[in-house]
Amino acid sequence: MNNLFLVVDATIKGSFSKLTRHRMPGALPFGAKYRLIDFTLSNCKNSQITNVAIFPYGNYRSLADHIGSGDRWDLNRRKDGIFILPPKNLNLTIDDSISFQRMYEHIEYFLRSNQEYVIVSPANIVWNVDYQVFLHSHLVNNADITEVLSGEHKRLKTYILSKKLLLEYVTHYDSIQFRNLSDVFDYAPKLIRNPYVFENACFYIDSPYDLFTANMQLLLPEVRAQLFYKGRSILSKETMSAASRYGENSSTKNSIIASGAIIEGSVENSVIGRKVVVKHGAKIRNSVIMNQCIIESDAVVEYAILDKETIVKNGSIVSGDYQHLFVSEKKQTVVSNEELHVLQITAECWPFIKTGGLADVVGSLAENLVTQGIVSCVIMPLYSKIKEKYSLLMELKAEQVIAYGNELYKAALFSYTDKGTTYNFIESYDFFDREKVYGYPDDGDRFAFFSKAAVQFLDAFEVVPDIIHIHDWHTGLIPSILKESKRYHSIITLMTIHNIEYQGVQDASILTKLGLAEPISPRPSINFMEIGLSNATTISTVSETYREELRYEYYSKNLVDVINRRDRDFYGILNGLSDEFDPKSDLIIHQKYNLINVFEAKKLNKFDMQQRLNIEVGEQYFVVGMVSRIVEQKGFDILIQAMDEFLQNPNTEFVLLGTGEERYLEKLRLLAEKYPRRVSMNLVYDATEPNYIYAGADVFLMPSRYEPCGIGQMIALKYGTVPIVRQTGGLNDTVDHFDFMTKRGNGFKFYNYDFKDLLFQIRNACQLFNEHPHEWKQLIINAMNSRFSLEQSTKSYIELYSSMVSKSLKQ
Repeated sequence: MNNLFLVVDATIKGSFSKLTRHRMPGALPFGAKYRLIDFTLSNCKNSQITNVAIFPYGNYRSLADHIGSGDRWDLNRRKDGIFILPPKNLNLTIDDSISFQRMYEHIEYFLRSNQEYVIVSPANIVWNVDYQVFLHSHLVNNADITEVLSGEHKRLKTYILSKKLLLEYVTHYDSIQFRNLSDVFDYAPKLIRNPYVFENACFYIDSPYDLFTANMQLLLPEVRAQLFYKGRSILSKETMSAASRYGENSSTKNSIIASGAIIEGSVENSVIGRKVVVKHGAKIRNSVIMNQCIIESDAVVEYAILDKETIVKNGSIVSGDYQHLFVSEKKQTVVSNEELHVLQITAECWPFIKTGGLADVVGSLAENLVTQGIVSCVIMPLYSKIKEKYSLLMELKAEQVIAYGNELYKAALFSYTDKGTTYNFIESYDFFDREKVYGYPDDGDRFAFFSKAAVQFLDAFEVVPDIIHIHDWHTGLIPSILKESKRYHSIITLMTIHNIEYQGVQDASILTKLGLAEPISPRPSINFMEIGLSNATTISTVSETYREELRYEYYSKNLVDVINRRDRDFYGILNGLSDEFDPKSDLIIHQKYNLINVFEAKKLNKFDMQQRLNIEVGEQYFVVGMVSRIVEQKGFDILIQAMDEFLQNPNTEFVLLGTGEERYLEKLRLLAEKYPRRVSMNLVYDATEPNYIYAGADVFLMPSRYEPCGIGQMIALKYGTVPIVRQTGGLNDTVDHFDFMTKRGNGFKFYNYDFKDLLFQIRNACQLFNEHPHEWKQLIINAMNSRFSLEQSTKSYIELYSSMVSKSLKQ
């Protein structure tokens, strides 16, 4: 009797971005003729497993269509069979792996399954394996839980345990500290663990890079021999296609080409899907081309993944590199980026004026677009502080009279070009000749006027921009103003959400002042952010996880409906980190360092920080550092209690730099009084001087309730200071939880917004610091090797701009 059933973890979203906009990772094409799920289901058939449950998330239609009744894998059965078990609680955000809470939603499946043992495995592993071998190892070693690792000791999120033990965790999901089987294997006491290493070819596909690498490995005969062999077939949904055809002048070298393809150009080191057309003169190298793509004449494609039905136009060059692949989305038309003009309209921009991260993003993007061959411009208000510093460098470009309400206002446009980017400033004494950027009762009028003026001043531009990129609520009315313009109504717009908490709720009379139509159902107030999200051509935000979170009311609140209506046009692009943050050239810190001298230098910087902040000096202290606004969003509701308990350990210290809400400041002062000489509260914020904390602390804390992107954790990683973060927004996208077994990961993450979970991970980090110095040093190296480049962020925006332009050409 077969005593094993399979739970397919299809809740894992990975970091595929565009490739999973219309499908789940398990439904991704692979090797020209398969889907990733085919390997899991074929392994079931070859292992005589007849009871399979798939736990998907989100849009699983493509996966369900591919699987059908399960006939292909002998799973269409009267008893047992294949079951797709969708989520019941749609408010559960996506996790790294299937949670016990997610399993509990379908507890009846587990209760009625007759098999004694269960294997839990993802839908996105490429391997050819007999699951019964894993079970045999589990039983022989009398294990409570077996985890399967690859030959390189990479964790595959594949576990075997008894149904009885699994049900104990599932039925008590709300009262145990373990969220999933990874937590159980790593932290549960008194369990017999059995790590099993699978030595043959095995690819865990979690990103476009993983997908590309696995496809390229498939070109090696020795890899194909380990994945496809007689008696253990990998089966897929049957599809009928004609034989591939090759033109007279075509050439192919070391490539896999599926049936139905027409090859008239050249293909080298690539995987070509069904019904792909490569026209005369086209060249494809080192790429994965999915079904029904068309590469037109004289186009060049290299280091790319082209999703289904992508069209690369005549003569276009699509070029990535091994570390930064070009990735298209389904049905995208790719054109050359030559002469692409991008105008950003923003309330603030570095280096001219800054109140937060928005200015950094706009400024760095403007500068880096030029290095990628894009014509880059910016429009922003001319605040008095900018005028004082830069007026001598600016030239007058145009003057206009702007009608706003019943008044006429004089406005002037000044420009300044630096490093190839043209920065334009709108002068209006009535609205912008003030000390601060924000915080005035008439902010709604100020930025509504600015938006109208920015559109009118397009008349002064020699070339009309291809794309206008707007940022946050301040510019949310621009798409509506453009639509009412006879000359500029066809300009496409991208609106980026930097923080949805700030929405610009203003008096509805502003629409009348601008001459815009009022809503069908008039309201006393309008929401600038909502209007922008509804009317922009495309919308984006500053990390992929934050994009996913905004689909839920907990994060997007009153805007959840408009966000979900725009889902197909909504993208997440992670912010990059400036090269200015670098410990090897930092003039602020006590001792500069790099990977060669980091361990000695970190110790000296720690001593310097301790002396500066008047706390006990010593290498033995485990120092928790934090640089933050002291507000609820940043996690202070759970932090203060967690640190109070943690500091009962006499060899721990806590240093904080920041300012914020008095209700938290008072509690933090009491914490410093309770633990004198081990806590330093620096409750004033100086953004130019926190680097000694980044260099001197052992860990850096960011327990945010939400965090669209975050920059502190990126700086900490660059300085080799280990981040401890909540699994949210950009924190989730930049920090990988350290795995003691594989020595991979660059920090620590916790999921629940709860002081106990936070405390657990702080203590986990402290234990590693004290008891495993070799692993701690490896963690520091991993952190410093993390890369979040502005160049890659810029390339992602350019790819999005290009896809927007190509879509507009189709219409």
